[in-house]
Amino acid sequence: MNALPIELLEMVASYFEDIDFFNIRLVSRHLQGQLLPYFSRRLETLQDITNHPVFCPSLHRLVITPYHLSDHHLVTMQVSKGVTISEERYLELLAEQNYLKKTGYYAASLAKVLSKSRNCKTIAINDDWDHQTWGLGWFKEQTGIYPSSILETEESLQFLTEMIPIIFTAVTTSRTTLQRFNLDVRRGNFLPKPSMLQIPEASITNKAFLSALHTLGLFLDTPTEADVAAWATDLGRFIMHFDRLEELSLEFDYRMEARYLKALHENIRLEKLCALRISALEGGEEELDLILVSYKATLREVILDTISLPSLESWRRLLKRIRDHLSLTYLELSNCSVDDAYAVILQDTTPPVDDSSDHTIIAEGEEMMGHLSENLILRPLYEHN
Repeated sequence: MNALPIELLEMVASYFEDIDFFNIRLVSRHLQGQLLPYFSRRLETLQDITNHPVFCPSLHRLVITPYHLSDHHLVTMQVSKGVTISEERYLELLAEQNYLKKTGYYAASLAKVLSKSRNCKTIAINDDWDHQTWGLGWFKEQTGIYPSSILETEESLQFLTEMIPIIFTAVTTSRTTLQRFNLDVRRGNFLPKPSMLQIPEASITNKAFLSALHTLGLFLDTPTEADVAAWATDLGRFIMHFDRLEELSLEFDYRMEARYLKALHENIRLEKLCALRISALEGGEEELDLILVSYKATLREVILDTISLPSLESWRRLLKRIRDHLSLTYLELSNCSVDDAYAVILQDTTPPVDDSSDHTIIAEGEEMMGHLSENLILRPLYEHN
């Protein structure tokens, strides 16, 4: 069957029931990949997966993509050349989407899925192209276009805002032991903000749900000067709901002023934090020192990504403080620089091959940590061999 043209496979697939997709996807990786867009027609299919003897125990991580329908998306696609759209059917599905969200159907369906998927410990909201969403082929057949995959308007942002508490409601209702949650939606004109991170009251009062989560990853929009106080309060409140966190990753859209991170630090205290990742920060030797040293009793792994300090001496002082006050087993400096002009690297490091190459320093073990600051040098960014 691997030799069959995709057009013929799609023709055959159009006659399948959902259970047939489950079985034929087990035949080979080729068929699994080719039939992915036709695997689901409704959210009920995800429920069927949990009744399947192979798929249900294999569900360890659930990735939810923010594909959605919106008025703006319809209008935008209508003016695109070469696109034939069934406006009537699109509006029917848009009304259905809003109705099912409002009535609690999405939360109930997801709760039913999670209640049976006891091996699923991770939920991610992700718009990475690597995650193909089930049912896209069906939507295109119905309307002539795929749903929107990006947050292009306030309408799209509101859709994501409403979906986050739906997910937490489902987790709580199903009594799922959720250990890891990741929000990484970065393709679009609008990006997630801390004010969107709302947890329903029923979930807040569920101590088992709050204490189970030990890994949290967030990609967020950077605040403006006027919004920083509310931004830090909202984000701090959300993080502190999970006060038993062991791993925390905070990534921002573009380099944020370090004093904003300090404002956030004043709103959180995680007594079990052992791994911390901070990405996209401008300046902040003192702020990073303050934050890292405050967790010296528990912190063992640190990743500093896309951070720019004013001088090589700033980096050396920070690393000496880390060496003298923390007991790290792993330290990573990824794409770090001085004034966005010089890459921070180790001596004898091979220069980047092209302008897009990353520069990463990894230190593991006490001996390497001890000599790291002395071995740092600068190299002009984008330097060629």
